[in-house]
Amino acid sequence: AIMPSTLFARAAELPLLVLNTDGNASNALVLTVENGPLITRLSRGKTKAGGGAFELTVGGVAFKPGVILFANDIALSTTFVNEGSFTARVPAEMTSEPGVLTLQARHPDGGRSNTAKLKVK
Repeated sequence: AIMPSTLFARAAELPLLVLNTDGNASNALVLTVENGPLITRLSRGKTKAGGGAFELTVGGVAFKPGVILFANDIALSTTFVNEGSFTARVPAEMTSEPGVLTLQARHPDGGRSNTAKLKVK
């Protein structure tokens, strides 16, 4: 079946059923659509190259216990604070050279956030 993307734009419970060509319908099953986490702010948007490890606070919405911050697809050690924030330890080796870290919050159930950038200067 093909479903329009608009059905997945917000959290909802969608009843699904199959309608046969003869008009008979299956029983309904519920598809639960959950919004993933959303990063809206970082405690810092840049850091100095060679400055060592540091703790980053990530703010946003819909964070769940077990959330993990990925930097350039590498999992960082994180501490859940509440639905609106968590902290992550950025290791020194990730900031030893100038560049950009692409950050994404991921839930154990597969929910993924938007990406945010952290500049290393």
